[in-house]
Amino acid sequence: MTTRPMRIVPALVLTAVIAAALSVAPTRPGVADAAASTDLLVGDSVMAGMSSDVRSSLPHHVFDAKVCRRLVSTSCSYRGVRPAPALNVIRSWSGVTDRAIVVAAGYNDGAIGSAVDAVVAEARRQGVPHVVWLTYRVAGNNAGIYRSHNSVLWQKATQYPELTIADWASYSAGHSSWVAADGLHLTGSGARAMADLIRVALAGLPLPGPPPLEPGADACFAVAGAAGGGAIVNLTPVEARGAGHGVLTSSAVPGSDNASNVNYAPGTVDPNLGVAPIGSDGAVCYRNADITRVHLVADHLATIAPDAYTAARQDGLPDRRLDTRTTGVRVAPGGHVCFAVSGAPGDAALVNLTPVLAGGPGHGVLTSTPDDPAADASNVNFTAGSVDPNLAVAPIGPDGQVCFHASEHHAVDLVADHLGTIAGTVFTPAAEDGTPDRSVDTRNGAPVPPGGRVCFDVEGAPGDAAIVNLTPVQATTAGHGVLISSSVATAP
Repeated sequence: MTTRPMRIVPALVLTAVIAAALSVAPTRPGVADAAASTDLLVGDSVMAGMSSDVRSSLPHHVFDAKVCRRLVSTSCSYRGVRPAPALNVIRSWSGVTDRAIVVAAGYNDGAIGSAVDAVVAEARRQGVPHVVWLTYRVAGNNAGIYRSHNSVLWQKATQYPELTIADWASYSAGHSSWVAADGLHLTGSGARAMADLIRVALAGLPLPGPPPLEPGADACFAVAGAAGGGAIVNLTPVEARGAGHGVLTSSAVPGSDNASNVNYAPGTVDPNLGVAPIGSDGAVCYRNADITRVHLVADHLATIAPDAYTAARQDGLPDRRLDTRTTGVRVAPGGHVCFAVSGAPGDAALVNLTPVLAGGPGHGVLTSTPDDPAADASNVNFTAGSVDPNLAVAPIGPDGQVCFHASEHHAVDLVADHLGTIAGTVFTPAAEDGTPDRSVDTRNGAPVPPGGRVCFDVEGAPGDAAIVNLTPVQATTAGHGVLISSSVATAP
């Protein structure tokens, strides 16, 4: 038996004047315009009733409303024109919209639940902090559908903190002069009323925080320790507008090359440790790649004394020791690759490992020799498409090298940046062979509860600094954690 598809009566504008105006594509702002806080207003023929004069009271914005537009699926056609879905429009303005996406579309959709999910996900990917969604007037042939749309919107607002509902249905109720005979499309007074509602909704949004770091920009900050000491800083790029990378440097370094400590992309939260010599002004700097904007969270963990730390390069920048993408020799499943680093045998090399172009899931570990590591501990995990660097520490072998060993799962390329070396006289490896010592794995017992803690023994004397690789797994929701001394009663 064939089920007849639901027929949705498209919400079309009723005047030729508006339809003609919609044939003009919006102009992408120039550099000067894009520098201002910019909202995106995307809609169908209902929002299209808002002329530029009506919208003049609104903050700086981009406006794109088209007849027959749908939210995500292929739009219907009107007079031979089939507009891009709202989600495509939102994607096309990525990098320009930086405060709010205002949605007044959906009158041509039979359901909107998955579309709301997709729009919020895209806003998160772009780092746009707010989505403002207008409710639907319950009128016309599809009144029942629009009533269902509104129920979905209110439910989604409880799910997504960035979703603000501008209740056009309630605001316009009882104002028959605001809409045409179909009860949906705007008259002149209705267009002004909708603009007023949007203006009030935007004005009620939380004030934006500090602007993100621009491409190629530095963020310098003071850290504890003497000049020349190696500051160990946890770097977390967030709310990235695109894919990029960054590096921790001394404040005395004027420039950088392609080496990095962190990689990021829209929607990612991938922290990693950076180590850099402290400048004469007591500061270190995060240098953003000349690619895209990003916010940074930087946590200073500790400082290695100047007489115990030697940077990999004289300028304090990471020294790229290996990139198998250029050598053409990938690390085979269960294979290894060794490379020379500066420092004496027995010193501890700090190396940033970035597995890329993996054939599938796997892990790897940094050791002192080509010998297969006895333990199953790892420094990095990878999977197809991932770019997740991590800092590893291993004693330098007798030949002046350290070695990366891949698990017996999939081939992978490796980028290895040597950051610096800790003198062997002050460094004690966790295991005699220099490999990591897996001290705890809660998968063998109970998970760490919310607000809970798990303590474990490590090599060293009280007061020594333990370098521990933490890998949270099987989380039931988003969260974070911190490594602290067992003598600290409450985590910061």
